[in-house]
Amino acid sequence: MKKYLPAFILITLGIAARFLPHPANFAPIGAIAIFSGIYLPKKWAIILPLAAMFFSDIFIGFYAWPIMLSVYGSLIIMALIGLAVRKNKKLSTVLGGTILGSVIFYLITNG
Repeated sequence: MKKYLPAFILITLGIAARFLPHPANFAPIGAIAIFSGIYLPKKWAIILPLAAMFFSDIFIGFYAWPIMLSVYGSLIIMALIGLAVRKNKKLSTVLGGTILGSVIFYLITNG
């Protein structure tokens, strides 16, 4: 049970953060996706951010499937960036991966 605690906490925080007021495209789900890729077991890297989005979407409401597909797909890409950064974890790669993930998310979801 202890090994699942970080995943549970991140899902809970991700869901809660979507209910708090925030600027558009400025929710921490993307950061959770990158963090998951870097620090959690590989199977959780992709499942965790998608679970947080899905469970919060149950309460917030689902929207047009093409938009949801782009958002969920972007989160998968961000988790994969985190997995790539995991191999060479240092400040510059974490910062670069974070910026790259944010730019890709923005381009896909707002393009």
